[in-house]
Amino acid sequence: GINNLPLMLISLCQELIERGCKPFIIPAMGSHGGATATGQLKVLESLGVTEEAIGVPIYSSMEVINLGKSVNGFNVYYDKYAYEADFTIVLNRIKPHTGFIGDIESGLCKMIAIGLGKQLGAESCHSTNIANFSNVIKEIASFAIMKGNISFGIGIIEDAYDETSKIMAIPSNNIICQEKILLNESKAQY
Repeated sequence: GINNLPLMLISLCQELIERGCKPFIIPAMGSHGGATATGQLKVLESLGVTEEAIGVPIYSSMEVINLGKSVNGFNVYYDKYAYEADFTIVLNRIKPHTGFIGDIESGLCKMIAIGLGKQLGAESCHSTNIANFSNVIKEIASFAIMKGNISFGIGIIEDAYDETSKIMAIPSNNIICQEKILLNESKAQY
């Protein structure tokens, strides 16, 4: 439920088209939508994100590529369509998580580790103790950034009224560091 999500996606896709790219959208939701491609399309539709509304194709699949194992042995999965693209841009709201606390909670790293990893990525992340969840998300996201094709992320912060208060483009090599800062800014909004 990111406020202004369709407008942000339209703007981003239009900019990419103007630069000669052929953007498409990939649902990056882990196991949400019943862990099915159709279910994830329905979740996007409920958020106002459709091919007709945004003007680009949406490729929804639960197929992933195994990028390998992280330093502590977690399997790192990556959406097949994203992997085959020239580059990937991750867009998400950065905010406190309701189930755990850490310097990384809900945001770009979680979308990379769990969202782009689909059901298998969610299972890999959730195989750990919740007390260590923030560290596992960072570890898996870091590995996916290193081995995948993420060009940059777009971090969004909303205020206490769920209004967009900040949008920041972050190069892939700075996502983890910058997300920690943005999470603190997000927490200060409440």
